[in-house]
Amino acid sequence: MRNEIKKVGSMREYTEQDKEKKIKSEKIDEKFEKEFQPEKKPKNNDEMGNDFIPIVDNPNNIYKFDNDFEPFDNSELNPKPSTQKTQQEIQKIKEVKHNIILKNSGDLAEMITIALGDGSIPKDESHFRIILNRTEEKQYRKYVLELMQKLFKKTPGIYKPKDANAVKMTISRKEVVRALISKGLKPGDKKENQVDVPQWIKKKEEFQTRGLRGLVDTDGSIHIHKHNKTLHISFNNASFPLVNDFKKMCKTLNIETVKISPVKGKNTYTTGMESKKEVAKFIYKVRPKKWEYRAMTFGMVLKSISDPDKRIKIEKELQNSYPDKRIHHTKDYKDKLKNLCVKYGYDVSNESIIKEIEKMFTYNDKYPRYTKEEKIKLNFYANNIIKELKNKFK
Repeated sequence: MRNEIKKVGSMREYTEQDKEKKIKSEKIDEKFEKEFQPEKKPKNNDEMGNDFIPIVDNPNNIYKFDNDFEPFDNSELNPKPSTQKTQQEIQKIKEVKHNIILKNSGDLAEMITIALGDGSIPKDESHFRIILNRTEEKQYRKYVLELMQKLFKKTPGIYKPKDANAVKMTISRKEVVRALISKGLKPGDKKENQVDVPQWIKKKEEFQTRGLRGLVDTDGSIHIHKHNKTLHISFNNASFPLVNDFKKMCKTLNIETVKISPVKGKNTYTTGMESKKEVAKFIYKVRPKKWEYRAMTFGMVLKSISDPDKRIKIEKELQNSYPDKRIHHTKDYKDKLKNLCVKYGYDVSNESIIKEIEKMFTYNDKYPRYTKEEKIKLNFYANNIIKELKNKFK
């Protein structure tokens, strides 16, 4: 019994003495296990018992070793499907990426009808081009240029031929040409094709209004009938269906036009408006740029012909610079006419010029067959046009 107690005591004594040493030893073992994992040999090792890293199906479960070897890459054993695209597929992607989708809108309706008047797409569909007058349509060229940029997200190339008084604005992107063809423009000669206004434009009043503007600003004419001192609007084109569409769209807007007739000496057709009421209605509803940019020149011409004697003198002096006797819508012509009006004693203030325009548009005491109430109705559109001019030039 004593021997057993002695033995137990000696064990206690040993534990107390070496306790600290044992703890240190356990810490060293623990550190060793972390730094050096025990080797695990795969089952069914070959006879050589090599130390190569085992091949596993899941790369995430590969054993980690603190050495310079990289885990085995088994991607070659399980190749992924090829993502390489053929040239044909790449081309299709490029076409879709650069494809232009033109949504039906007032801007597009106007651009389409501008093209029907002064535009073209050749048979090879290589480009889209608008040709405008170089000297008399400076403001309108800027307007069309900005409209093209807005619709096509591209600035057209500008070319001014030396042998013509013209400016050519060209877009050579095939996707633009294809988009315009999809909206109703026809490649080739417009006269041979006997072009007309696309159906989608004729289905909505807003589009018809903008379409009429595009047509009259290109192949249309706003001019003063000097004998009557009134304003006339006409539309001329070699395509009868297009002239007929102009007439029909006017009728949709409750604007009465004259009968379509062939132009003498030319293979073209014409229609338009001559009465004060219909001209004023067209200008107020359609708001052609030709009127917006030229209104004050028209007013100056009306001022210059208001007195028969002074008119003869002014026209004679104008012919020295402009022998064709035409009204030219250029700054030089307007300045020349203004100086002559001042020379012969006319008031050329904006207020005085607008009064001449008001006389041209409105039904006054010279029309006794209309009652006062009827004149108020007839002058509705004219009065609104005059109001806008006064606000613009006050």
